[in-house]
Amino acid sequence: MIFGAGGVGSNAVQGARYAGAANVIVVDPVAFKRENALAFGATHGFASAAQAQEAVIELTRGQLADHALITIGVLNSEVVDQAAAIVGKGCQVTITSVGRSAEKQIQLAANGSVVGWQRRIQGHVFGMCNPLNEDLDDGTIIRGVITHAEHE
Repeated sequence: MIFGAGGVGSNAVQGARYAGAANVIVVDPVAFKRENALAFGATHGFASAAQAQEAVIELTRGQLADHALITIGVLNSEVVDQAAAIVGKGCQVTITSVGRSAEKQIQLAANGSVVGWQRRIQGHVFGMCNPLNEDLDDGTIIRGVITHAEHE
């Protein structure tokens, strides 16, 4: 599940497909962004989390999504609630969005959304690595690709 199909969300779609995800479902209220997400490899696109929830239940036979990524422009508690509700037991919500500093964006019922379902909420930036390199510093690239070599 990917909430938001802008620049980061589109890259998340590509990454999920590359990683072998069978279903890559995007939620974005903007039709143009959903259409582009499908072109980038999303298997399904929905305007609302409620529509996506129905599809996820059907596609997974009630097991829900393995992972939800929140990539929307400005984080809000409603999307965090929706993402937590769409992942299954022991699964994870990853947040790359940032919110307004004066607001609380994560307000979940521990018993219903986290503890009983053993869900994880994780913040990420740059895939937990430091992508700064000479090309970024020199301004010679627009969008870089980070590759991770396998360790032996």
